[in-house]
Amino acid sequence: MAYLRYQSQTFRNASDRVRRLFFASNTRNDHNSKRINVDATTGLAIETLLLMPPVAFYFLWLMGNDLHAFRFSDPDTSVLLALAGFVTTIPLVFFNMATQKLSLTVLGIMQYLAPSISFLVGVTIYNEPLGVVQMATFGLIWLALAIFTLDGLFRHKRQSDRLETPVTK
Repeated sequence: MAYLRYQSQTFRNASDRVRRLFFASNTRNDHNSKRINVDATTGLAIETLLLMPPVAFYFLWLMGNDLHAFRFSDPDTSVLLALAGFVTTIPLVFFNMATQKLSLTVLGIMQYLAPSISFLVGVTIYNEPLGVVQMATFGLIWLALAIFTLDGLFRHKRQSDRLETPVTK
């Protein structure tokens, strides 16, 4: 019961924030500042509300054309499919919370980890073919990332050195 009350409050807050999001006036001169800071749960609630109608229509279309994966004669598979959405939501909520606490530089570097791990799993576990082109591409991506990281470190060091030097007249 407490969960339903919490979700009701979340959706009420979300609807108010959605209204402000779509009808907010731009207060700064640049055109990219139309943002509202929302917590992970509210953001997820807004996304769910916006995506629910098209997904429901698509699901009904699939059922009408007998193309859906839900087989009500096999309840185990249907339950697993329904739980898959919930299971994939948990990491997204944690990711959303982490993005609010990390700098964009760190977050950008971390974005390279998932495809790199997938690449390594594909090559080492699934024995995907690994040619010269794939290795060159992988190497160039990580070389660019290393250059970007070193540039950020040098800029940070220069900025901290400037702040530490005393001002003389």
